[in-house]
Amino acid sequence: MSVPVPLDALAAAVDRYGEVALVVTVGDDGRPHTVSAPVRVGSSELEIEVGRTSARNAIAHPAVAVVWPPVATDPDHLLIVDGDAVVTAGGGQEQGGTLRVHPTRAVQHRRADADPSLPSCIPIEE
Repeated sequence: MSVPVPLDALAAAVDRYGEVALVVTVGDDGRPHTVSAPVRVGSSELEIEVGRTSARNAIAHPAVAVVWPPVATDPDHLLIVDGDAVVTAGGGQEQGGTLRVHPTRAVQHRRADADPSLPSCIPIEE
């Protein structure tokens, strides 16, 4: 069961973590493919310009993850968004496309080497 992720709260989190994230897709062989890409928060989804391999993977396997590393304002947590992607024609990234990712789960997750007394998983909620 997926829980709707409030875009207002997610937009605020993305604003804190920055516009560049790691985008993880999966190929037909089951291997992950990870790239760095700029992310925009749209009216109902995340919009991410990607290259051909990421676009091809997301068409075949729409479940994706978008990960922001820790930042100076929160060095102990990273931001992870899971979602379902739809690929629309792009023209950028050497004829890749735009992933329109509908978030199904978003959390701030504690780094493995952070203080264990900190919360390990903070859901992004209203």
